[in-house]
Amino acid sequence: MEDIGPTVGEPYEHSQIPLSMRYEHRPFWLALCEVLECAETTAAIALAAYFAAKVSGRWISYSARAEHYVWKKVLDRNKDKAAALRDPEFVQREPSKVYTWRLVMQGIEHLKALDLIDDWRQKPGVEGWRSCFRPTKALLDIVAGVIAKVGVPKAQRPDPKSLVQLRDKTGELIDFRETAETKKWRRIAEGLNEWLREADVSTGSACLVRIFNLDLSRGGRFYATGGAWQVLKKAERRKILIGGEAVCELDYATIHPTMAYAMVGLMPPQDSYDIGGGWDRKLVKAAMMTALNAKSFDEAMKSVAGNKRIGAIPRSREARIRATSLLNRIRQVHWQIENLFFSDAGATFMLRDAEMAEFVLTSLMRKGVTCLPIHDSFLVQRSQRDVLRDAMMEAADRAKMPWIGIEEPV
Repeated sequence: MEDIGPTVGEPYEHSQIPLSMRYEHRPFWLALCEVLECAETTAAIALAAYFAAKVSGRWISYSARAEHYVWKKVLDRNKDKAAALRDPEFVQREPSKVYTWRLVMQGIEHLKALDLIDDWRQKPGVEGWRSCFRPTKALLDIVAGVIAKVGVPKAQRPDPKSLVQLRDKTGELIDFRETAETKKWRRIAEGLNEWLREADVSTGSACLVRIFNLDLSRGGRFYATGGAWQVLKKAERRKILIGGEAVCELDYATIHPTMAYAMVGLMPPQDSYDIGGGWDRKLVKAAMMTALNAKSFDEAMKSVAGNKRIGAIPRSREARIRATSLLNRIRQVHWQIENLFFSDAGATFMLRDAEMAEFVLTSLMRKGVTCLPIHDSFLVQRSQRDVLRDAMMEAADRAKMPWIGIEEPV
């Protein structure tokens, strides 16, 4: 695991992995509670640390600020909505009984006192890393011993109502009218989850939910509960084992630019992110995705100006000038789809790639192949690489994009 350097408190190039308490593993917490003589929250923290360490050397971030856990922020945000509904329960729902400032901090202190974690606290008001910890070998051995006795924790069967979610711009769940299509989405998610929860995945099993934004024509991607493999970097995902076998990952190349060109009946360039001018390809990719998702040029420019690859101090005047130049270059090179930039088209593209992912996942499930989705890329055992490629090609054909590339991320 990497050490935190002497410039602690400064913005970091390295990243952290967020603390993820996966409630679907709750039955497994009880076994850890007995061994560690601790509360459920502490056991959840220990288990999260174990799975993070299995595939990642990153520190696990958490907030030491009580304000982060204050559920009254939700109440204030929804007062007007609750008044309109005349439903006091809307603003008086129970806060989390596990993820609270007191319980998280007690859990960190408990594990620290037992020398089971290395803990580091960020200074208040400093931008960069959050407070974070990493497990010691002793904690990893303890959790591994419990897993050896009770097995790798399986995801609980989720409430079917939660498998299809609609969220507002603040991330709050909102109601939607049931249709034949939403019922179909739920049935498919239930089937996939029954398959995945029994899968032998080294990061632990998880369940999938489909999340839409604002309305049911926007978003709809599959998200793994608790983050699971989806919060890992590409290099870390390669360390995952499925059934004890190493994995491979296949990815659709430039999927959203390809969709944009398909919408106007054209084939995309061989590499949509190669726009010349010496621009960093990863920066171009981020900027182009931002342009497709933003509602205005100004919104996109401000976002791109904050990118650490912009070649200037992020959000500075120079960064804004460079961001403006980059976005104009993208518009110039991709003039045939210029009308789709700054039009919020990305949400529609997410729905289309979610439909492709649904086809890939269900196709592989019928073949008995465990497949872990990361939106427009997928993880399978290396021995199933060709099976995955065939399914992805068929999904692309059905989406009328037979020319799209499929690559193995490096």
